[in-house]
Amino acid sequence: MKPNRAITVLFLAILVGTLAGCDWSKRTVVDMGLVDGPAPARIAVEVLCDGSRGSTCTIETLTLILTPTLTAAASRPGSTVRSNGRGSCGRRRA
Repeated sequence: MKPNRAITVLFLAILVGTLAGCDWSKRTVVDMGLVDGPAPARIAVEVLCDGSRGSTCTIETLTLILTPTLTAAASRPGSTVRSNGRGSCGRRRA
């Protein structure tokens, strides 16, 4: 690599690093794909299922609730999903 080219590359790397630290330019640098954007805020979700007779919590409704909930939590680092069962939820008889 020629000395002029090496200096240009070094200057551009320093410029990009400096701009990444400035608030006014962060959106531009992220839009250009030079740095990652901020991680989305984590979420905490608690799902309560009452599986007793006459309840609306069934395997189907629980699946309808958990699928988008788990998808959202998986895309946000540090998120938690807790499930609590009441009644016969989660119990199986052999």
